[in-house]
Amino acid sequence: MKILVISDTHGQIMNAVNLIKKGTYDYCIHLGDVVRDCEDLESIFPRQKFIFVKGNNDFWTRDASFPDERTFTLGGKKFFICHGHKFNVKSSLALLKSTAIKKECDVVLFGHTHKSYLEDGSLTVMNPGCVKSYGEIIIDDEGNMKSELKKVNDDE
Repeated sequence: MKILVISDTHGQIMNAVNLIKKGTYDYCIHLGDVVRDCEDLESIFPRQKFIFVKGNNDFWTRDASFPDERTFTLGGKKFFICHGHKFNVKSSLALLKSTAIKKECDVVLFGHTHKSYLEDGSLTVMNPGCVKSYGEIIIDDEGNMKSELKKVNDDE
């Protein structure tokens, strides 16, 4: 299973469009700011599976029912995703990590800071950054997981 992780696109979706066109992703996870971007991507790629949460700049979204956070399982790994602003991620990751651990998650994904971050261990913590960077997670059939941060155009 191959997962694309993006965040903080803020109306600039062309890099995401190009990544989805080039990649063969089973899922695309968008971590907020701006949910409308994910809706636009869904209309461009109706067969692509998307999972998303809203961020601090999504107060005006057409559907107030979009969640601030989600917990789900993919490839045998339990994920906790959020934008991060409600967990004060610009100051510390302690609250975010402890919440994910309490939820018995293997992976926590967040955005908000616009800075790429990856920590692998018993809990994988990833922030894909914004517009010009993204994350990839690959989970093989045995449940082994590889997480990587990439810059847009690195592979061209």
